[in-house]
Amino acid sequence: MIVVVFAVVMLTRAANPLAVFLGIMGLKAAAYLQPFVHRRLHPDKEGEGEAFVLQDPPEWNGHPDGTDGAENMEKKEVNL
Repeated sequence: MIVVVFAVVMLTRAANPLAVFLGIMGLKAAAYLQPFVHRRLHPDKEGEGEAFVLQDPPEWNGHPDGTDGAENMEKKEVNL
């Protein structure tokens, strides 16, 4: 899609190609910054959005080799 936009702009001279490129890069920067801005504008209530703990579902605790998988039962912290 970006290539098509550049081709149309360059063939029709409807806009400055440099301005189109900077506009597309601005959209990319905004997409990357959106999670940070969202967290700043909508702070978590009572720590809901902080790092959460994942645990293996009960049906995944057993291993094919007959062990109970106790060594894999530690909690894994995931930061988003």
